[in-house]
Amino acid sequence: MLGRFVNIFFVFSLIFIFILVAEADDHLRLGFAFVFSMLCSYIAFILNWLTLDGMKSAVLFGLISFGLGSLIGALVILVFFISSSLLSKDIVNSE
Repeated sequence: MLGRFVNIFFVFSLIFIFILVAEADDHLRLGFAFVFSMLCSYIAFILNWLTLDGMKSAVLFGLISFGLGSLIGALVILVFFISSSLLSKDIVNSE
């Protein structure tokens, strides 16, 4: 129980520090990254490619990869996820 509160405090502390230090274009990029990762993970959840916990992790991973990286890095990860999901569906359905 205490570990969960420590994690929540740590995350909110990082967000607060980022808001104080980052510039406006960084805020915009992270906002877009959050919306884009939410949209992609929601579509994957609807298609049964992700569970609810997987959706949460995908949003966090997408936020990190696109928000702190670039569009190219996020697209590489997105292509990998889509191709692996499609290949795993074909393998499961063929057996």
